[in-house]
Amino acid sequence: MLTEAVGWISAAVLLATLVRQVYVQWHTDEVQGVSRWLFRGQIAASLGFVVYSVLVENWVFVVTNALIAITAMVGQARFWYRSRKARSSQASSAVHKAGTSVEARARADAATAIGKAARRHGSARPAARRSTRRA
Repeated sequence: MLTEAVGWISAAVLLATLVRQVYVQWHTDEVQGVSRWLFRGQIAASLGFVVYSVLVENWVFVVTNALIAITAMVGQARFWYRSRKARSSQASSAVHKAGTSVEARARADAATAIGKAARRHGSARPAARRSTRRA
């Protein structure tokens, strides 16, 4: 009985730390520092331990590893979501930057064209004035 109590308490501590990690990750937009293989490896290992625990009929570890596998699946899903969102945000930011530089280039080209037209127009005015003065 004491042996199982130690197992259940240890399982509760481990699950609390994992749930807390998934909770923190859930509420942040950052995926930096999190390996995409972390949750995949945790899922594979937990499912393997579930099978092993069933075979040896250790119910503490069956439940613990099943719950660990679930937290890993939730963490993996959130990681995929945040990674996809970050990639989408980077892509739209790049498009916005490209659009801004295209717009800036168009404004500069327009200013250049206006400047050239003004110079042409300005050089034609004195000749026109001269021609009207002579007439």
